[in-house]
Amino acid sequence: MAHAGDESSDIVAFHSQFFNVIAELFPGLTDLHYGLAPEDATAGGWLGLIGRLRAGPGRLLERVVSLADMARWPATSRGLDLGCGLGGTSLYLAHRFGFDMTGVNINPSQLRLAETRMQGRPGAARVRLLEGDVCDLPLPDQNADFAVMIEVAFHVRDKARLLGEVARVLRPGGTFVLVDQEGEAPRGVLGLFWFAGEGEYRGLARVAGLATVC
Repeated sequence: MAHAGDESSDIVAFHSQFFNVIAELFPGLTDLHYGLAPEDATAGGWLGLIGRLRAGPGRLLERVVSLADMARWPATSRGLDLGCGLGGTSLYLAHRFGFDMTGVNINPSQLRLAETRMQGRPGAARVRLLEGDVCDLPLPDQNADFAVMIEVAFHVRDKARLLGEVARVLRPGGTFVLVDQEGEAPRGVLGLFWFAGEGEYRGLARVAGLATVC
């Protein structure tokens, strides 16, 4: 999970606690986003929710890896997983490609679970986890070769600040892989989700000094 903005609210706390409970109840989960779930995992109710959380993230990550052509990136690359949740993306990239990964999450409960679940798993030695706000990253300038942010940015209200932080921590020539939802126009929902309008990320990225490719 990522920081939802400068204001706190009951619903933000409830949302965070809800996913904390899900993570505790289902120890096999490694991600807390829906991704690209297959049709047979989209039933209603609790079974549908857990089915999407189990099946969708891996399929989405495979799509991201392919589109970004990560197999061609140097194995010495240092990456950031912004809003890392339970660390599933960090662990996957560290294990498959040998990348040194840093996961950043504002939710300490999820970070504790991530640390426990990664122990002894392939790639875990190449992952470190940090508590922090994606809009105020606890990292020095030009710290990473790439950053990924998968289904997290719609929790961030100040998207200009987010992209500015990403630009700050990336090395020259670095890559930011952003997976998020857009609408025809920007809209907020329940003080918890802030969906970008079509083309908004491209414009903000240019202002931050990031070139866009898709």
